[in-house]
Amino acid sequence: MSLFSLLLYELRHLTESVYIVNLSSTIKLLRNIFNSLDQMLSIAGNNSFLYDFSRQFGFRLLAVSILLWACIASGSSVAGEIVSLEIGKSAYQIELAVSPAQRRQGLMYRQQLNSRQGMLLVYPQVGDHRIWMKNMHIALRVYWIDEDFKVIGMQRLQPCSNSPCPVFSAPRPSRFVLELGDYDHALGPDDRVEGLAGF
Repeated sequence: MSLFSLLLYELRHLTESVYIVNLSSTIKLLRNIFNSLDQMLSIAGNNSFLYDFSRQFGFRLLAVSILLWACIASGSSVAGEIVSLEIGKSAYQIELAVSPAQRRQGLMYRQQLNSRQGMLLVYPQVGDHRIWMKNMHIALRVYWIDEDFKVIGMQRLQPCSNSPCPVFSAPRPSRFVLELGDYDHALGPDDRVEGLAGF
């Protein structure tokens, strides 16, 4: 097994419970680096180096360190806190985008969302909060929510492949934007979303 293969095995386990933006680019970067290292080790004839290193120093610690470095080097970022929200009678795992950088990044480059995952864009005040689907790989159902936690607008949006990408907003000022995968959800206009009072 190559050095890259072992690292990738560890990365897959590390990222099962964490969203990594643009993971595919990170993996490509790591593959290039570690394929070169594998070639150097092979030329040196030191095939036992990898396994000795793994036993003595702990390969998982190395994987964590490289993952953090690669996320910075490839322009990726680890997403925000995950909270549980009840929508209808189902519990959703919702990622919070609270900072301006997190809201700008949104769900760009994500490869998938399951039917009970999403992102909540939290704004410090009510306003005309707009989104677009640039650099999106998945379709979304987007809900604008006012300061009383009521849904005031909903749109079903597809990834944007043209330039410039259109911009979407609610018919009146909102405080939150909830982005869910393109599935049926028990949520519609005038419904209240419970659990937002602390944001």
